[in-house]
Amino acid sequence: MTLAILNQALGFFAGQVLALQIFYAIGVVAALLLFAQIGLFFLGLDGHHDFDPSHADGSIGFISLRSVVAFFVGFGWTGVIAFKAGWGVGGATAAAFVAGLVLMTAIYLLVRLLYTARSSGNIRMENAVGCTGRVYLSIPAVAASGGQVQITFQGQMQTLPALTRGAEPIPTGSAVIVREVIPPETLVVEKL
Repeated sequence: MTLAILNQALGFFAGQVLALQIFYAIGVVAALLLFAQIGLFFLGLDGHHDFDPSHADGSIGFISLRSVVAFFVGFGWTGVIAFKAGWGVGGATAAAFVAGLVLMTAIYLLVRLLYTARSSGNIRMENAVGCTGRVYLSIPAVAASGGQVQITFQGQMQTLPALTRGAEPIPTGSAVIVREVIPPETLVVEKL
C-alpha cells in the first residue's frame, strides 16, 4: 500500500512541468524539515540554531534554521499555488519570494516573542543588588561600557554587562559587589 502511494506521488510529480516540480520539491522538503523541527521541539531536542554571528550572546537572529525553513515552506507552496493560478514562472516566483519573506519574518517575530517571554519571567534583576561576583571582561573606568561580570543570583550563574562609576578600571578576575542595576540588565559594580 505504501509503495502504491509513493509510486502514485512520483507519477504525479513526473507529470508536472519543470517549474511546478521545483516549487513542489522546495515545498515538500521544507515542510518535512518543519515537521521534524516541531517533533524535536516536543521531544525537547530543539537546540537554538542561530546563524547570525552578531548574536553570540544567545539572542535570536533574523536568519536562523527556523526562519530559513519557514521561508522555503512559504516560497514552495506559494509558488505552486500562484503557478497553478496561471501567474507564469516570473509572477509565481515573485509571489513565492514575497510570501517566503513574510513567513520568515513572522516566524522570527514569534520565536523572538517566545524567547523573550521565557526569559523575562525567570530573573528579577533587582535581586542582583548586594551580590558579589567576578569580572569576566575588564570594566573601564568612569561608567564606560564594555565590561562584563559573572554573578550568581537566584540560583543561576549569569554573565552580564557591567560598569563602574569609579575612576579606576577593574581588571578581569577581580571580585566585585553589585550596587545598582541599570535596566534592562547592566550592573553597576564596585571592586571589593
